[in-house]
Amino acid sequence: MNQSRYTSLYIPSTITELKYYCFYNISTLQSIVVSSNLTKIGKESFANSGLTEIKLPESLTQIGEECFAGCNQLRNVDMSSAKSLKQLSKECFSSSGVNEVILPNSISEIGDNCFAYCSSLSKIQIPTGVKIIPYRAFISCESLTEIILPKGLETIESGAFKGCKNLKKINFPFAMKGISEWS
Repeated sequence: MNQSRYTSLYIPSTITELKYYCFYNISTLQSIVVSSNLTKIGKESFANSGLTEIKLPESLTQIGEECFAGCNQLRNVDMSSAKSLKQLSKECFSSSGVNEVILPNSISEIGDNCFAYCSSLSKIQIPTGVKIIPYRAFISCESLTEIILPKGLETIESGAFKGCKNLKKINFPFAMKGISEWS
């Protein structure tokens, strides 16, 4: 079957893992229904695809690097049910079109460049378990106007918010230990 004709997919419950690059660069792929048994999504699985939105299941424990990178049409990502997901890998959503991301409270680590160059992202609430906003996590998120930082946040690394020219509101928690240069 010609992969360029896929517009929607259903991932059945018999599939628990999507290997890396499995739907890479399928620009016609707009929607996907993910089964409740999916636990892992591999590196760049949906990178540069035409996805517009995705809701990730409760069973999900791992998202690979650059999984949704370059998904220009991706607007909404709902991970609120993915209560076993602890980490967002590096460049997970970089250069994507996300404007709304709902993160589960289980997230304790955000990878470098995770939301880098997401020019449509306007607001995000960082889960309470996150201690570090990593290197260039939100660099050049030009539409970002507000970020809600968790009380337990300790460090903002270099370039985390560099180029966020419309960022108007950040509430720094009292527990913070450091803000790196060019943040």
